[in-house]
Amino acid sequence: MVARTGEIFGSRQERRGSRTDLFVVSHVKMVPSSKWIDGAVSDQPVGGVAREVLQARLETVWHWLPLAAERSEADVEYVHRLRVSTRRAVEAVRVFRKMLRPSHRREVKERLRQIRRTANDARDLDVLAERLAHSTAGNGLRGVTAFLERISLWRKEAQRPIVAVYRELLEERSDYLTNQLLEEIRFSGKRLRKREPTFGEKAPKFLKRVSKKFNEAARGDFSNIEALHAFRLAGKRLRYTMEILAGAFDPAFRSDLYPKVEQLQDYLGKVNDHATAQTRFQEWLGVIKVPEERACVESLLATEKAALVESRDALLGWWTPERRDLLGTSLKAYCFKPGGSKRAVYLQM
Repeated sequence: MVARTGEIFGSRQERRGSRTDLFVVSHVKMVPSSKWIDGAVSDQPVGGVAREVLQARLETVWHWLPLAAERSEADVEYVHRLRVSTRRAVEAVRVFRKMLRPSHRREVKERLRQIRRTANDARDLDVLAERLAHSTAGNGLRGVTAFLERISLWRKEAQRPIVAVYRELLEERSDYLTNQLLEEIRFSGKRLRKREPTFGEKAPKFLKRVSKKFNEAARGDFSNIEALHAFRLAGKRLRYTMEILAGAFDPAFRSDLYPKVEQLQDYLGKVNDHATAQTRFQEWLGVIKVPEERACVESLLATEKAALVESRDALLGWWTPERRDLLGTSLKAYCFKPGGSKRAVYLQM
């Protein structure tokens, strides 16, 4: 179980005191949460699960943010962890959005997106620098050293927005906003006396929203790189939602169905890596004037274009219509009420 909000961020009276010190001390005590919410089980009231999930997801963001801002040179994975944690947190807010006050929900989502956007360039440059260091080692390609030095300078520039957003959030006391969000979670029934549903009763509806969009994206025209990108994002949303909802369903949901979505994301991730690299190299050709560096980038661009085609072919060879329909049917089985005849029928297909 995660600690209660007050234990992490301090009491209301404490929050009126030192801002920066309190925020930093709270992060020192935090431990990043697992992607799974193991304390959330089917028979819990949905409001309690919402509070537990949101707190775990937000605390994980607050854990990685100072590390990414102040210690990224020690480990580039801090920025990656930060970006992933913001995506998971945004998805948690989406899942439980109807139980949150709209104004606070919108502000928290915007802050999370702001953090993620500031980390995008830094992460892309980290990935490219690592790949280039390995792929060009010993190949004699002229201009590589100068190009890697240029990327290093760009990476230092990309670090500034991460530091800036961290300092901004310290000043604005976003921990207080988090507390307000968690304290106001409530179930809104049509009648005041209506029993609050359990997590297991609401989970199929939560899953249905995201799986419907995923199934629509799964039928896109994948000769178009934008359609592949949209499919990848829909897959990410599905994956992060499944991590939240796993405790509401049977063990096969986590042990059998989730790995299939994860495997799909691996294929899509490789396509995205090569598409991102290709876009970056094309942009850099517009600003790099040194002949040897330009020749280096042109060579790397040609390699990425070939790798993009290869990775997309690998994806389409694996993501057959049969595999797509089977995954869609499996997901649909969990979108019906637990114990219902429709779920039983779909699980047997």
